[in-house]
Amino acid sequence: MFGLFAPKCPVDIYDKTWIERQMRWLVQVLGVDRIQQTLIVTPTDDFFPERYDKEGDNAWYIFQQIAHHLQVDINELELAILPRLVDTTGTGFDERPIAITEEEKETKVVKIVGSLLESPMKMIATFAREFCRHILLTRNIITEETEGREKIIDLASILLGFGIFNANAAILETPPPNTIASWWTVGRVGELEGRVRGYALAIWAFLRDDNKPAWRHHLRGDASHAFETGLKYLKKTNDTLCHPDTIRERVSVHSIPQLVEHIRTRTPTWQVAAFWEIRERKIVDREIIEAVAIRTNDRDGRLAQAAALAMHATAQNSQKPSDLEIAVPALFRALGHPSDEVKYWVAMTLAELRLHPEEVVPELNHLIKDLSVRLHLDDGDMTEKSQSSRLAAYLCVALGKYGPAATLALPRIMDVLVISLVELNSVDIEVTLKALHQISPDPIAFARSHFGFQETTHRDLVLREIKLFQSTVGKLFCG
Repeated sequence: MFGLFAPKCPVDIYDKTWIERQMRWLVQVLGVDRIQQTLIVTPTDDFFPERYDKEGDNAWYIFQQIAHHLQVDINELELAILPRLVDTTGTGFDERPIAITEEEKETKVVKIVGSLLESPMKMIATFAREFCRHILLTRNIITEETEGREKIIDLASILLGFGIFNANAAILETPPPNTIASWWTVGRVGELEGRVRGYALAIWAFLRDDNKPAWRHHLRGDASHAFETGLKYLKKTNDTLCHPDTIRERVSVHSIPQLVEHIRTRTPTWQVAAFWEIRERKIVDREIIEAVAIRTNDRDGRLAQAAALAMHATAQNSQKPSDLEIAVPALFRALGHPSDEVKYWVAMTLAELRLHPEEVVPELNHLIKDLSVRLHLDDGDMTEKSQSSRLAAYLCVALGKYGPAATLALPRIMDVLVISLVELNSVDIEVTLKALHQISPDPIAFARSHFGFQETTHRDLVLREIKLFQSTVGKLFCG
């Protein structure tokens, strides 16, 4: 739409979709008006007028200031400063958690390590996170078991006005002495990467129609760049799940026609969000299946992977494999996708259905052959080789689901087993042995036949592992 000068989002499609889904949810549960009207706290005398002297009294004053800003009763939390440790390593790092909130005698106590007093920026970010944790937990917005809990706390801290501190506490920098505006620190607070926090701040500004906020000059590092490019992207494209025009619309789930429309006509953000919703709700629907299957062939590898994961979840949730018959032609084409991750999840989907073994098994066998060639190249990148090895092993898992119908692939599965044994990869060894036992009625006899009187080293190694497998978990497959 915008040609060569189209603005780019500073985070990838998975991070973008996750951030926007979570922020939309948080804005609605915390209150749209509160989020749009809250002040952003800056590292200036406007918010922290007292000179900081790295002592406990100053920490307690800042603790109270943050509680007031976040509308938390200061009596609900106490502050405890743990003694500084003597640095015996010469690294300058205190390896204890920088902060932990514990309940003592019916009172919640925020305990921080004494070394945190040396870094006010980090300390403020930490206090804000612990107060946000308290808000989210006491209001039952999250629990201790919530997936991605720490990242959600980071986003809450940003939405409730402490985004500058949260974002800057993600970088590594040595503080200039006796300055307030440059309260930078070593280490990082929270789990989100700096660029992700910067983009989250851009969404926050976009929701508030704050096009050129004066406070942006306080941002540092990756967060600063991500904020600037992210806000430019949002203003130019309006491509976000967290839009000011629709933020008050409470839509927890979408209808089948809406999801199909999102997959077929919306931007990748909406498409990925639809794929995730399909997985979460365990939807099995013909229109959905057809729309998702087509997207497994998308040129965007990340988008195609999300579609393939949704297809696999649908296959697992379907009561009748024939429900997905309409998807098979598209899935079969997707086995030729450039992305190894897409190939794997498509293969697992087809295997879950156990449809058309006469077509699927030869194709998976061919894929393993190509991967084996890659693995035998001496000049290959080690990371790529490791990924190829893992993919080959898990394609064997897919073949194993076909049982004896995958007999054609036994020689290739044996090749993968040998590679896994040579590389001492215990996970790949186990899954490959399992596939071997699912397909072959007599793996020992097949191994002896496969190797013959040649390659005695590999033969003996394989036979030993097969016997060991059969003496333990392999009993399930050997009768």
